[in-house]
Parts: sequence; C-alpha cells; structure tokens
Amino acid sequence: MLVDPQEIYPSKPRVLVSACLAGNKVRYDGGDKLQPWLLSDLQAWLEFETHCPEMAAEMGVPREPVQLVDDNGISVREVSRPQSDVSEQLRSSARDFLSRPHTWSAAILKARSPSCGSGTTPVYAGDGKQLRLGDGIFAGEFKDRFPGISVVDESLLQGAEARERFVYYCYLSMAEAQGRGIEVALRELLGWQTGLSFQQYLIVTG
Repeated sequence: MLVDPQEIYPSKPRVLVSACLAGNKVRYDGGDKLQPWLLSDLQAWLEFETHCPEMAAEMGVPREPVQLVDDNGISVREVSRPQSDVSEQLRSSARDFLSRPHTWSAAILKARSPSCGSGTTPVYAGDGKQLRLGDGIFAGEFKDRFPGISVVDESLLQGAEARERFVYYCYLSMAEAQGRGIEVALRELLGWQTGLSFQQYLIVTG
C-alpha cells in the first residue's frame, strides 16, 4: 500500500456486507457465496457488519427461491408459486433495519440477488419473460435512504488493486464524514475527490 490507511483515519471503517459473501449459510438452498478475499484482504482493514435481508425477514433456510416481478409494480414472488408475494415482508424488514443508527462507509452487496442486487437483478414480467435488470428490494431501500453511501457488488472487487482502492476509499470517506482533515498531498497521492462513489473513484484512479 502507498500509505498506511490509518494515517487517513485512526479506526477501521464499518462496511455493511451481504452475509452470504462472508460465508454465512443463509441462501435459499442453505449454501453461501463466500468470497475468500473478504477475509484475507479486507478484514484486516475494515470492520464488517453482515446482514441477510431474507433471514431478517424471517424467511428461513431452506426457503423457496424468489424473483422480482414487474406486474403493475415491482413485487417479490416465489419462483415456483408466483401467487406467493413476499414483497411487504422484505420491504418492512429492510426499512426497520435501515432506520437504525449506522456508521457505514460503504456496502458490499450480493450481485443479482432479489434482495441485494444493485442494478444487476433480473426483473421479470408476469409471464416469466425477463424485462431488464434492476435493484433488489434491500439494495433499493438502502440507496433511497443513504444516497451518499456507495453500494458495491462482489464483481467490482475481484482484483487485488480494486480491493486496495476500496480500503482507501472507505478510510477517505470516513475521514470526510467525520470532519477529519485530509492533507492536500495525501488527497493528490490517492486521487481523492469529495463526493465520489467507489465506482467513480476506480475510474479516477485507474
């Protein structure tokens, strides 16, 4: 690393992480989507808060897989039983969780998930035809409530260089959020500009 991140901010930034990415067996089939680099590369620098929106909504494991359906509005329905709508259950749980005090500098959410996908989740018509990609229910609620906090999915962090930049991004974001001054030389060295999303920061520092 170019500099010790704790020269930017003295304590570990807190990051919200989809529980399945951290290895928790919370998926509908009882499995996980562990990303080993979360533990090997990021956990030394960042404090994780893991969360599974579907478990928080008391949907249990195992459970029927669900999908987003746009039929006069977005709903979440079981794939095998389209008449089973769990939309309000998921929305209510997400809003309750997100209404609590937080200190997140970013969120790493599961791509393509009906709950956690950020612009990557398939949205289907009532007849089963895929219409487009959109936000999962939890990711959409998160963005609405915290428009200034970057939402990242695991596909953006597959490379070691991107993960290093993510660590810097979280420390820089936390320093600004807490009103801690960042030296001009350090800003220039790390390519920091106020108000950048992580996706924009990757481009600026690419």
